[in-house]
Amino acid sequence: MAQVDIRCSKCGSKNLAVRTSERMTMHSTSTILFCHNCHACKLHVMTEIVAVEIASYERSDQAMRINKPLDETDPNQLEIPT
Repeated sequence: MAQVDIRCSKCGSKNLAVRTSERMTMHSTSTILFCHNCHACKLHVMTEIVAVEIASYERSDQAMRINKPLDETDPNQLEIPT
């Protein structure tokens, strides 16, 4: 799983821990982070989802007919009947 790259503003460390996290709205969260490296920094972080893109999955009959990945096929190649 991917992570958000947030660093301590005081020492630059990535060694941060979530103290509290509160969902503000359906698309935003308020989080308080503490730095384990310098022990002196308390970060208030606001995160927000600004766009959502959903993949549209389509059935591909061509993928069932060929014996190699679709990325390696040439759509301009003629089919030779066997």
